[in-house]
Amino acid sequence: MPSCMVACIWAEKIGIAVERRRLPETEDEPLALSTPNSTIQVASDEAESFGVAAGMTVQGARGLCGGLLVFPYDRLAYEIAARPIWDLVATESDVVEPESPEVCYAEMPGTPAEVVSRLSRLGEYLAPLVRVPIRAAVARSKFVALRAARFRGPNGTMVIPLGEETRFLAQASLGDVLSRIPKLDLKSRQQLDRLGVRTLGDIWTLTPNRLPKSLQKVGHQLLQLAQGFDGDPVRPLWPPRTLRAFASFTEDSGDGGGFNSGVDDLLVIENRLVKMVESISVKLAARHEYTREITLQVGLLDGTFLRETERLVMPESQVPPLFRAGARRLLGLHIEQPIVSLELIASELGTGSGVQLSLLDAAGEMPHERIKRLEAATCYLRTKYGPRVLITGALLGRARRIDLWTYSLTRYLSEQLPQVAVDGEGAPIRYWRRSAASMRRRIQADQGERRRYEVLRVHNRWRETGMRHGVLTDAEVFRVETDPFGVSDIRRFENDWRLTGTSD
Repeated sequence: MPSCMVACIWAEKIGIAVERRRLPETEDEPLALSTPNSTIQVASDEAESFGVAAGMTVQGARGLCGGLLVFPYDRLAYEIAARPIWDLVATESDVVEPESPEVCYAEMPGTPAEVVSRLSRLGEYLAPLVRVPIRAAVARSKFVALRAARFRGPNGTMVIPLGEETRFLAQASLGDVLSRIPKLDLKSRQQLDRLGVRTLGDIWTLTPNRLPKSLQKVGHQLLQLAQGFDGDPVRPLWPPRTLRAFASFTEDSGDGGGFNSGVDDLLVIENRLVKMVESISVKLAARHEYTREITLQVGLLDGTFLRETERLVMPESQVPPLFRAGARRLLGLHIEQPIVSLELIASELGTGSGVQLSLLDAAGEMPHERIKRLEAATCYLRTKYGPRVLITGALLGRARRIDLWTYSLTRYLSEQLPQVAVDGEGAPIRYWRRSAASMRRRIQADQGERRRYEVLRVHNRWRETGMRHGVLTDAEVFRVETDPFGVSDIRRFENDWRLTGTSD
């Protein structure tokens, strides 16, 4: 056996446990957590008894279980709940990589028997702590360990010995390896299916000369996976790197009376907090790094500690925003006795590129301040360079061709629309266009064949002023998503409607 094995600790139902702790009335009710695209991420035991499983659509799951409760998958909350698991794993290994709230990997040195013994001790500590079934497995790589953990019963440890990976993975379907081989797209899977390759074990039936040239690289990667090699080592991501500053208010009085009894003067405490923030800011600047999270820990006279954490709106390294965050946490603790110590911890450290990525947080949502900043920047760009300078990626989420002459983003044109139906607010709800054949033969709008477009959503609406037939004219513009799917700009000059832009 190698000197270091990879352990996978899998707590599949931790999200279910968090939601039931929030809402005790959901206990014993069928419950599922869904992603933003309405796909079931995890289901409770009660829901699974009805056939609900991960990967289903919410609509399909509710067809199997009419009383199913579906909550959005709150990754940030589940990660906070999973941190005790990661902390305990870090006591047994120096290389710990949390991949998600449910899955954590670790390098485990020692013989298989020693590793299993250590994981069993971890399971005994974790069972009463997180109150969800914990599965663990040990193997050569992360890919094999995760698959083994899924096949293992709750609260047990499975070991895949070196050399047994090929036999263990023989029945793994190609769908299980999609995330490991980015180039294994639908077309490649169809080619492999025609060659009779549907599982990892089938790859051994092929010789290199039977694989098409386009599948040579994919075939090599599949052979590596079939032997248990995924080329993805465990990364030391936990505990996260931090910067700390400490201040003590217990000093020797010098008169033989021992130590003083701490301080309760807010001005003295804030002055010391400023020095602590300056110390952390200097270290961040020296490393060209930023912090996304500030934690303040306060030691009190009676020996207890209070701890508050704040996630910053933007990654910061300067003294003023860091001090304001620390002062807010200090005032939020409502301390009623003298303070004997302060500790300021800056975590979630990253380089400057994190400033640009900060528009999106871990949950995929943007706080109020960031939304306002984004809207202000968008408004400035459209005001200065025109309304068509910026188009959001959401508009291109469901892309299809419209006719054959469109290209990505927008093609400018000016086509009169023979008929447009509007709602009570004057926004288009459907419109008709002449067919391409009618336009080529220059058939009149009321004689040629028409094609109807249903407006699914009005994405934007604004007014423009421009020259029309030599006269300065106001126009109202609508950016709409239509069925057949696409995004179009429609302008209304009084009663004249024109299609002025389209995108696929």
